[in-house]
Amino acid sequence: MLKGVYFLYPLQNITTLRELEQHELICRHDFQEMPLRVEYSLTQQGQKLKPIFDALWKWGEEHFYR
Repeated sequence: MLKGVYFLYPLQNITTLRELEQHELICRHDFQEMPLRVEYSLTQQGQKLKPIFDALWKWGEEHFYR
């Protein structure tokens, strides 16, 4: 979901990700390997919002990437 999204404010993004986790919209996956990495995925509840995300993405492409 978040691939290709450019983040301007990393600390704000961490806060946002934690809030999304608390609302059970995303799930964090920690990988115990080097280098350390973390991935996020949509939960079943988050999947219900995917059509909305897709519509917003499409709107953004139509209005900002002319």
